[in-house]
Amino acid sequence: MRKLISLLIMASMLLGSLCFTSSAGYTPYNPGDVNDSGAINSFDLIELKKHIAGVESKINSLSAELTGDKKVNAKDLLFLKKHIVGIESIEEQFGIGDGTVGLITVGDKNISEYTIVVTNPDNANMVFAAEELKKYVEMASGVTLAIENNESDAEYKITLLEDETDTLGNDGFSITVVDGQLRIMGGALRGTMYGVYELIEEYIGYRFYGYYDSEIFEATAVAITEGLTDVQIPDSLYRNNSITPFHNEYTYNSVVKRKLSGSTTAHSLNEAKYGYGISRLHSNAHSFDFFAGDDCFVVGDNSGNKVFKHCLTDYKIYTDADDGEEDGVISKKSTYQAVLENMCMRIDARIAAGGVIGKDITEISCAYAAFNEFCQCKAPRGQSGRCYDITKTEGTYAGTLVDFVNKIEEEITARYPGIRVITNAYGETKVPPKTRSFNENVVLLYCWNGCVNHSIEGHECSENGVATMGTAGSPYSAILGSNVKEKEYYLGWMEHCSQSYIWYYPTNIYYSLSPLSNTFKIYDDMRWFMENKAVGFYVVGTANDAFDGLNAYLISEMMWDKDITEEEYKDLIKEYLAFYYGPGWENIYTYLEMLEEAGNDMGCYMTEFSHPMEMYSAEYFAEHYYEMIDLFDNAHAESENSWQKANIEKAKAHLGFLGLEALYDSKYVNGTESERADYAAEYEGWYNFVNEYDIRVTYQELGIEEPFDVEKSPCQLIYGFRD
Repeated sequence: MRKLISLLIMASMLLGSLCFTSSAGYTPYNPGDVNDSGAINSFDLIELKKHIAGVESKINSLSAELTGDKKVNAKDLLFLKKHIVGIESIEEQFGIGDGTVGLITVGDKNISEYTIVVTNPDNANMVFAAEELKKYVEMASGVTLAIENNESDAEYKITLLEDETDTLGNDGFSITVVDGQLRIMGGALRGTMYGVYELIEEYIGYRFYGYYDSEIFEATAVAITEGLTDVQIPDSLYRNNSITPFHNEYTYNSVVKRKLSGSTTAHSLNEAKYGYGISRLHSNAHSFDFFAGDDCFVVGDNSGNKVFKHCLTDYKIYTDADDGEEDGVISKKSTYQAVLENMCMRIDARIAAGGVIGKDITEISCAYAAFNEFCQCKAPRGQSGRCYDITKTEGTYAGTLVDFVNKIEEEITARYPGIRVITNAYGETKVPPKTRSFNENVVLLYCWNGCVNHSIEGHECSENGVATMGTAGSPYSAILGSNVKEKEYYLGWMEHCSQSYIWYYPTNIYYSLSPLSNTFKIYDDMRWFMENKAVGFYVVGTANDAFDGLNAYLISEMMWDKDITEEEYKDLIKEYLAFYYGPGWENIYTYLEMLEEAGNDMGCYMTEFSHPMEMYSAEYFAEHYYEMIDLFDNAHAESENSWQKANIEKAKAHLGFLGLEALYDSKYVNGTESERADYAAEYEGWYNFVNEYDIRVTYQELGIEEPFDVEKSPCQLIYGFRD
């Protein structure tokens, strides 16, 4: 949790009925650099002399105290003089190592005097946390710390402990420094590890952005001060960020270090050393195809959509007829029986393989698939309670869903206490029921299909949306792409469930050459969700080579701490851009602001149903394209290494797509001969770059498959359309 990205962390946080504070803290500094100029020279002597003489001066007291007596006086002045002329060495005096930071002190002691103590060596996560702390302290300071189990006779210790009060849950932690002793206490499964990562990030100066680690402070020393108290519990229980940079094989770098508690594949966190994570059996969603089996469906139309032929509310038989014995079908297994038995089979198999409920078995999905339609069977004469009747009464297909999932959950909970059942509000089931509610142990994964271009709390959206799911005008249809309607659906559901996760799409799923204009809006969205009962997130999407990695990083921060201020959020963006794009990062920040402006000129749009030129104003890009090109060129010129240059070039490929599409008519179709020639050359150069560097253009495609043809605009060439 990043309360401040600055020298001191001094914050207070209210969560539930507990008050958590972060006091005292951490300071990076450079011993001997009295005036904080970045160099040690005679100007530091002048400022130190003025201070000792009582004359007004500007000094960093921590940098000026050089002799270890906790005073700034003539001794420090003499030592500084000797260092400048080469008689004494500040590096030797302080024991500054050759790591990326140099010196770490706890209280007033060099960290080299400390031993890491693992109080429970049977806790694999705690052992892993100790190893991580040892590794990063050595990288930062050059000091190799010893690790001891159970107890230690060392005078100064970094002690890792389990929270025995259950106050911190599975993920929370506390970091304290009292009488020079540093203690990290963690929640049951992952808290100690997260506490260690917080120490490494906020108190030593590393950042874990995704694939890469980075040290961000240029000081030669950091002080973790006496009296530090930092207690944190994440604001979201379930934190799954499956945008590609946070995906599967990158579990260690991008999931564990970012304090996420879940990832795309069910097993990717299921190691004791990682604290297991929230593990969903089968998938995050759409499990009915898997658990019900083909016998429960018939193909409903030419597109291959499936319709349940079983009655979901009769738990013994099903029928697809209104009445009549000849049309009625008696099945050996109802849909309910098929789903329940297959779910139990999945759980039993995991248990037989050594799985433990509450650790690597926590949730199981019971949800309709993306392209299934609901059973609409009517009750035979003399019976009631079939799907059609419930749907009619509740005004939504979700009424049937609630009854079915509740019945499944009751049986799963009875057989396997400790497992949560999760289902979806998706498609037509986004419309909440009038009277029915989910059981307490059911988690609702609400698929948010609102407008990407407007903040949820804003009033810019219309009620019309972008698309309609289901038969237009039907009381069971859902309007997509309107935050007005999405809020209505979601808040309605919150009256009918006790736990909700948000299925959130922050990336352009299908048109990867068009990054979304939502980097700044994500802040408002995440806060709104968590302030309105969301306790978890399933963030899904592909990743292009522009800013989806940045968005994934920002979302992980917000999932942990919704109380990050807007200024701190923007500082996170700037810090990330500086790492990825180098000293000219401000140019890229300006481009992000311009992307937002170009999107604001349009109406409502969404990631699944809107194409690039519905998301961005062609007029805006036509007017500002070469100004944007200059921003990228300036950033490229200021970059420090080939990696940053490559990042800038790849991000610029998306600008090329949007700008060349916007200029196609004016510069090529209707341009002069010279303009047409220049445009064609620029277009072909861009085309070749995209293919040479395998820039992602769609969800599944790297590079452009179609041969270059200047008679087709970029959008037409790649995606087959313009309007």
